[in-house]
Amino acid sequence: MKKALISLTLALVLVVAVAACGGPAPTATPRPIATTQPAAAVQPPTLVPQMPQQQTSGKALYGEHCSPCHGAALTGGTGPALSAAGLSKYGTAQKLFDKVSKTMPKSNPASLATQQYYDLVDYLLVAQGLLKPDQTVNADTLATISLTQ
Repeated sequence: MKKALISLTLALVLVVAVAACGGPAPTATPRPIATTQPAAAVQPPTLVPQMPQQQTSGKALYGEHCSPCHGAALTGGTGPALSAAGLSKYGTAQKLFDKVSKTMPKSNPASLATQQYYDLVDYLLVAQGLLKPDQTVNADTLATISLTQ
């Protein structure tokens, strides 16, 4: 019995000694160390400028009513090219509008609505760099838009 008591005491001392020293390392999975790297810079989306409604309408009208004679790229065909130099000869958007709204399309002159002619003139002027895209062609602005370069 004395031998069993000594063995038990030694085992207890050994357990206390191992526990006091920290014992074996835990077997838990180590966690990754957090880093303080800067987040990637967020780039703003690339915006594609949208054509204002008047130009969109004018372009569609041009494609339907004008391009058969003046060409899809305004370069001419059976009708003359609608170049910046050619349009500038009218001096003002009002004079160009008067000509277009009374004589075009050649197959059916003055057949479009007034707003459609405003849209067409707007498209032509913007396409040829004679009008800024944010400007509008209407009854109030026609006389104020100079076509001289």
